Amino acid sequence: MKRVFLFVVTNIAVLVVLAQRDFGPTLIFVASLVAMLYLATGRRDHVLIALVACLAMAVFLYLGSDRIQGRVDAWMDPWSDPRGMGYQSLQALGGFAFGGVFGTGPGYGAPGLIPAAHTDYPLAVIGEEWGLIGSLAVVALYGLIVTRAIGRARFTGSAFAQLLTVGLGVSLAVQVVIVFGGILRVAPLTGLTSPFLSYGG
Repeated sequence: MKRVFLFVVTNIAVLVVLAQRDFGPTLIFVASLVAMLYLATGRRDHVLIALVACLAMAVFLYLGSDRIQGRVDAWMDPWSDPRGMGYQSLQALGGFAFGGVFGTGPGYGAPGLIPAAHTDYPLAVIGEEWGLIGSLAVVALYGLIVTRAIGRARFTGSAFAQLLTVGLGVSLAVQVVIVFGGILRVAPLTGLTSPFLSYGG
């Protein structure tokens, strides 16, 4: 009965997000649920079922949404539309390239060339002005926050606090991985913003 209730409540939350055509938070909700479910039950089959369901949902959403198809197409080949869908991604990659290892220096970059850099691509701005070293420092800070949160869960006094701590840590980690993966063209963009970095959102 508890599993059915959990399944129904989770699906309601996911459907509300999907109805708003905001698919990034759906990934965060599902990943947090899977992590907390595994922590609570210790059953790997739940994780496997969730992953298969996510893949099926991703294919379904891709086939049923022109917006997602456009983002995937821009991810696969931004050069096919360099002045349209691929422009933002290509400008961000150019920022990383110009930054190199040590960067151009604070204030010496050109973040205005990246559309909506303050919301979608702050890592590209950091990569241009602070270089690879600055980008890795940002990733390391995120990693420190996540590992501290998950490590702290072992010392909480109740099961609820433990699940809450792990859920928050995993949700932050998943959001960062999805956003940075999109910026670096490892994955399609989802519309999520970088925690503690992006303006707004």
